[in-house]
Amino acid sequence: MLKKSISLLSSLVLACLPLSIVSTNAIEKSENRFILSYDYENSKISSVLSIEGDVCIGGFEGTLSYDPNKYTVESTSKNRAEILTNVLPTKGEVVISMAAEQTNLTASSDLLSIEFSCKETPVESDFIFEISDAYMVAENYDTKTVDFSIDQKWKNNSTSTATTTQSTQITTTQTTSTTTSQTTSIKTNVNNDFIINVNENKSDNTVEVSLNVEGNVKFWTAEGKVKIESTGLGVPSLLSSIPDALSSYNDKDKNIYFTIVSSSGGDITDKQNVFSYAFPIEKNDYTISCTGTISDICDQNYNDVNYSISEKNNINPQTITTTSTSIESTTTLQTTTSTTSAIGEETTTNEEINASPYELSKWAENDYYKKTGIEPYRSEYVQNSDGTLSISLYDKDGKVLDVYTIHPKTGIGFNQNGDAVDLPQTGNNSLRPIFIASGSILLILLGFFAIKKSDIVKRKRDK
Repeated sequence: MLKKSISLLSSLVLACLPLSIVSTNAIEKSENRFILSYDYENSKISSVLSIEGDVCIGGFEGTLSYDPNKYTVESTSKNRAEILTNVLPTKGEVVISMAAEQTNLTASSDLLSIEFSCKETPVESDFIFEISDAYMVAENYDTKTVDFSIDQKWKNNSTSTATTTQSTQITTTQTTSTTTSQTTSIKTNVNNDFIINVNENKSDNTVEVSLNVEGNVKFWTAEGKVKIESTGLGVPSLLSSIPDALSSYNDKDKNIYFTIVSSSGGDITDKQNVFSYAFPIEKNDYTISCTGTISDICDQNYNDVNYSISEKNNINPQTITTTSTSIESTTTLQTTTSTTSAIGEETTTNEEINASPYELSKWAENDYYKKTGIEPYRSEYVQNSDGTLSISLYDKDGKVLDVYTIHPKTGIGFNQNGDAVDLPQTGNNSLRPIFIASGSILLILLGFFAIKKSDIVKRKRDK
């Protein structure tokens, strides 16, 4: 997903224009109230996302989740140019992002309109709007998180209205320097190979990191990030970018966030250099590695498409671990992990498992707890039309913590962020089954001992 996507190109414009500087006190007083209103009439839902209150916001990321079995997104209409949307009908999500290019938004405004068609009377709990990040532009072009609230309102519907208040913090994640390549397969004639090229430019004393898309290209929008792990290099500057791309380097978490949206009205089909950044070399013994992630990608019909993202490092060549996930549109969802080195190849293929949806749900709870330290209060599962299983994890307040999409035969899939999930490896390795088995064996031994003892007593009495 898009996070803090403020392009450095726009920063050059900002350097020449007066910027409304926002102080720390303004952050404390800001009241960014997101209101998502729904109007139901004649099997149609007209929804409008707006922001009100003492507004001071530079950008945000949000997701409107809905039940794809009951509702269909008919159209989306942006009320502001800074809004980016990505409809994922198979997941039942509308991903919404905003990145103000010149200054913070400081006035109430309608942001986005969405039209749904529905097969039955809508239920408010079928629609959940969440914001994962909201921030403002500070005086040094850095970003600071801001408080916000969410209010969902219904008209011409008997369901109740709920208000949710959230606050967020900027977090820094750690990743290994091993290059990971992800591949998602939906249609075999499209591959969308995103290549992160790393090269040294001796004449400028810089290291250039560029993102290219190659192969059989066909997509309408894509969002992701490039994680930079480096030593001896300075803060980069943007060298080039295609008009359809918006990118920004965040020095706090060392990520280049990017969003690509076709402006032609159709899919992007050309091989091209999406963007390039130049990192100044500060030490001769510098190191650099990059890890790419695609969080969302689809064609103009909002269908998920094939993609891969990998690094081509011409400075620090290393062993490459490739993880590929294949999602067939009919029934299969399988993950294959292979490790390639100069010696040879090793391939591990996942085997089928025998687990009920209830057991998979419990494995998902265990997996989420191990990865986050947060124990889900309950879980629900839904069988999808393509044969996969969607497992929703909730906290005690009914808020969705995560949604796992799993193939029931392998226990393998991904979470709502697109991260790979392997339940047989992480969800089904608790000690509880061992304790149960050990207890059963112990009871059997005690019973056997009791029988033998009673037989000995009987023999003594007979004598």
